[in-house]
Amino acid sequence: MLLTSTVAGVKGNTHTHTHTHSTHIHTHYTYINTHHTHTAVPPTVLEGKNVLLLAHNLPDNLSAYHWFKGKEPLDKDLIIMHEIKSQETKQGKLHSGRETLYPNGSLMLQNVTLKQSGIYNLNIRSADTTQIILFSVVYTAQLSKPSIRSNGTTAVEGQDTVEITCDPPFLKTTYTWRLNGKELPGDTNVSLSQGNTTLTLLKVSRHLKGRYECKVQNPLGVFRSNPFTLDVFYGPDNPQIFPPDKYFEEGKNLWLSCQATSHPKAQYSWNVNGEHWSSRQDIFIHKVNMSNSGLYTCHVNNPTTGRNDFKVKEITIVGKWLLVTSEPDSGVQNRTVLENHLVDLTCVSENTGISILWTFNNERLKATDRVMFSWNNQRLTIRPITKEDAGAYQCEVSNPFISKLSDPVSLDVLCDQKSTAKSNAMKLLPFSKSFSIFSSLI
Repeated sequence: MLLTSTVAGVKGNTHTHTHTHSTHIHTHYTYINTHHTHTAVPPTVLEGKNVLLLAHNLPDNLSAYHWFKGKEPLDKDLIIMHEIKSQETKQGKLHSGRETLYPNGSLMLQNVTLKQSGIYNLNIRSADTTQIILFSVVYTAQLSKPSIRSNGTTAVEGQDTVEITCDPPFLKTTYTWRLNGKELPGDTNVSLSQGNTTLTLLKVSRHLKGRYECKVQNPLGVFRSNPFTLDVFYGPDNPQIFPPDKYFEEGKNLWLSCQATSHPKAQYSWNVNGEHWSSRQDIFIHKVNMSNSGLYTCHVNNPTTGRNDFKVKEITIVGKWLLVTSEPDSGVQNRTVLENHLVDLTCVSENTGISILWTFNNERLKATDRVMFSWNNQRLTIRPITKEDAGAYQCEVSNPFISKLSDPVSLDVLCDQKSTAKSNAMKLLPFSKSFSIFSSLI
């Protein structure tokens, strides 16, 4: 316990003395003008201990001294007084029975409680003056190792509220919390009670999972609790299917893995085109064929949280051979058409899962108000055709593994002097009559 006092006098001089008492009382007093008072550095005293408010080096011509609780010498705050001439001692309203007055004017406070902390005023009276000595007594609790209690050791993310309390609730003590050895993360759903003794996690989240510790501290000591572990269940989050590829080559092996963040680990199942396929996290199909194309759905479930989710992936199996062929009764590679008429060109392939592009004189052909493509680019329509459209046309057929370009069709455009309103429809026939091209991917 530390104790500090300030003494007020009449001569305007200031003298400072320091005294260390065996009961942890540190006394400091100063003689100053009557109308000034100084508050010294606050001392501390353990709960239930005694503290001595030591008065020494007092003037010899004292007539009386009075002890008050508080800075002002008010009758209602009188603890005890002593008249030297009559040797009469009187107890005031604030005398609790635990105060002892010594002949030299010192006051002993026994079995100190929180109520007894604060400022004490020693009023010293002589024939010609009155002096004031102020003492400051700060109460503190005797600390011990705290413990943590909670309304649960597990919680479901976004659903449960967890309260964690540090016991016991010491008075005049600072409480701090740590999670996994670090300061608590900032979170709008984390709140502390007055005094920080209770930590409330509203609709707890996964980043609040881990080991909690509380620390208690006052001027006389620091203690830490044993760790308390909170387990937070969460997920499954929206699953992802790997690899991200959509196209797979015929005859190759197909492997798909479904992954979802979850605690505890999620349960997995697969549906293919609406039918149950597997109850594993991964799918493996040896040497896929065209029939393996379709919609692959991964379902994930966490029985602990009661939550589930799914992911759908479209898979297209493409052939090892890419086929671009002419129609049976055509083989024309050069055509002549009249200006202002309509021309249709069609690219023919037996493959599925392909993309079709068109080129004009070896440059990519783009749609305009006269140049139009069907929804799958298989058909090219030019209406009306002009002399600027004369040149070589080709279609390119591709899948993710290979591409093939047809032979060019050369288109000549003649001026239509008679303005004949006929349309000329033709097919892009990249090869001679009844001729087919096969391109191996191997």
